[in-house]
Amino acid sequence: MAGASTNRFGGNALLGGGVLFMLAGIFHPDVSTFEGATAANAGLWHAVHWAYLLGDVLLVAGSLVLFRHFVMSGGGANEGWASVAYVGGLMGFTLDAASTGIHLIGFPPALPASTPNLQGIFDAASAVGPGIGGIGVVLSSIGLAALGVVLKKEGWSAAVAYGAIVVGSIQVLLALIPAAGQMIPAGYAGLAVSALMPLGYAVVGASFAKVGAK
Repeated sequence: MAGASTNRFGGNALLGGGVLFMLAGIFHPDVSTFEGATAANAGLWHAVHWAYLLGDVLLVAGSLVLFRHFVMSGGGANEGWASVAYVGGLMGFTLDAASTGIHLIGFPPALPASTPNLQGIFDAASAVGPGIGGIGVVLSSIGLAALGVVLKKEGWSAAVAYGAIVVGSIQVLLALIPAAGQMIPAGYAGLAVSALMPLGYAVVGASFAKVGAK
């Protein structure tokens, strides 16, 4: 069945994109300081950011297929929430791709140490990149929470639906409430929290890949 095949493609795109995004976040070097950025391994830097970019593309593609599935299923009452989920994911991962592009070609690990005004480039990219990426995380997290609402209404697994709602909502709160974000310690705990959003999309993708045509 063409529909089932399309669903498998969309589900695997979400699964693969979420896993790539999550792994990229885990292995991303600490470049919070100029010294750390200039000392980061350039090969790892490029690998991580290409993983981010490919993950962004797969997540956008998977979100489109999932939105198409909801529209074609005839659940008109859910199309509003599905639209919020799709637009949130589309805009969020597109902004992340833009931020990733900045870091891939214009940040010290990707630039030779002899680059003029390297400190100034680092300062500018550090100011712009995280801002764009941060907005992307908020939008994609809103999309994940809205997606969970759709899945609940569509009768999907309660664990998958409520997991998406909870993870998306927590990520939005952490991003919008500075005091809440500061409660998360740096290190492995911070990495674990950051991995929740892409993991949420991956879990949804794994479930979607098993959905037959309607």
